[in-house]
Amino acid sequence: MEEKMIPQNIEAEQSVLGAMLIDDRAVAAVAARLKPEDFYRISHQAIYRAMLALHEKNTPVDLVTVVNELKEEGKGQRGVWQRGRQPGPDAAGGRSGGKKGADGSPVDGLQ
Repeated sequence: MEEKMIPQNIEAEQSVLGAMLIDDRAVAAVAARLKPEDFYRISHQAIYRAMLALHEKNTPVDLVTVVNELKEEGKGQRGVWQRGRQPGPDAAGGRSGGKKGADGSPVDGLQ
């Protein structure tokens, strides 16, 4: 029996997350419609959760604050990026599964 694949659109997920980084008003609009589980990629779910947490704290949602929030949650470099790694472009536009540094951390993508 053939296993069915869950419908997904990685580019759409990236666009939503990107829009939220560009415009704080988009965070409230998206939060009213999507749950973290609506994202297919584990890394996108983590990024979205971080954005929601920042929004709830009335902290600006930008690349720096999102990365810091992920690090505080323990999902930065060695968290979700390593455990939940999936091939293909990541939300930051880099390639996941790419080169690793001497300590095993990713050289490309979100760091």
